[in-house]
Amino acid sequence: MLAMDIFETCLNEISLEGLDGVTISTLWLRLIHREHKINVNLSDDLKNHLWEFLLEISEVEFYQLQHEREDPAIFDRFSGLDVQSGKRIAMAPDELDLHTEVYNVKPINRGNVKGSCCSYETRQDITWIIRDEKLSLTDVITRFGLKRFVIVASQWQRERALAPPGVMHR
Repeated sequence: MLAMDIFETCLNEISLEGLDGVTISTLWLRLIHREHKINVNLSDDLKNHLWEFLLEISEVEFYQLQHEREDPAIFDRFSGLDVQSGKRIAMAPDELDLHTEVYNVKPINRGNVKGSCCSYETRQDITWIIRDEKLSLTDVITRFGLKRFVIVASQWQRERALAPPGVMHR
């Protein structure tokens, strides 16, 4: 895989969350646990810099959920590997008692919008508020909530994340 810069990595993580989108807290969690570790400290300054980037690109929209969404459990599929034997000792995430599914399946197929999103009908599009008022990351978290504010990548961007350059798109 080609190396990605931090902005492309951030956009890719948002895209991989699909039509459900990603809360701010989950985005930071995803970046920290990125499989291909990013060689940066996810400081408050960097978070603000990433936020300014997201405000400027047209490939994302912003929504407010009716209810908070918990962060997903992040599983490292290699953490259950027995170093001596090389055998896997971990169970699948859906078999663990502590696992809670935060992304329930609700297929959406409306024109050019495809994906799964349980809150598709109830979430509120606040993109224009965020961009017109040029809200800072702190302002967004204060006003809309860390776990009720979601960022959703465009359909094109979501498909690009699933089928990167070099893969034929339909």
